Amino acid sequence: MSSISASDRAFLAHHNIPLSQVFDAKGRTIGECKAMMEALAAIIAINAVPCKKGGHRIRTRSNHCPVCDPAKVSFMRRHVEPGYVYIALSQRGNLVKVGTTIDIDSRQKNLNSYAYGDRRDWQIKHFKKFAKAGEAESKMHSALAAYNVPGLYFREGRWQDCYELFACSEAVALEAFTRLSA
Repeated sequence: MSSISASDRAFLAHHNIPLSQVFDAKGRTIGECKAMMEALAAIIAINAVPCKKGGHRIRTRSNHCPVCDPAKVSFMRRHVEPGYVYIALSQRGNLVKVGTTIDIDSRQKNLNSYAYGDRRDWQIKHFKKFAKAGEAESKMHSALAAYNVPGLYFREGRWQDCYELFACSEAVALEAFTRLSA
């Protein structure tokens, strides 16, 4: 690995990103970086092409600048770390929510307290632990893409968009979940 700049080292330390999850992008194309980072389970690339906004040379697998948008670090961690993929149901809204969590009970409470999808009757009916929870969640979302519907939830004093809602039956979601688990 090429040398790591002091600012990159500080960023990695601040976000508790071990060097084992860092990839040296120097001299590689975006496509090469993405493929190699996936194979190595790296979440951050250093020595990448500078971002347009701030000139930072750190990137995620999706080629986003995590310095400009630190939420990208949490997303990438969730993608490669263990956790539960769950199917929650809102009977009143005839909706399915597919997501990830490390704590099923608190997630169900949060879905209802945030009125996810403008509903407060969420029940997590199915869940399974995966080594790469975010990756498994993405596959579920792809399998149910034809049923995806927009929605809102209330957090931090305002309504926000949510994207993990599906207008399908429990049986349809469970079939996709079963295929994913096989």
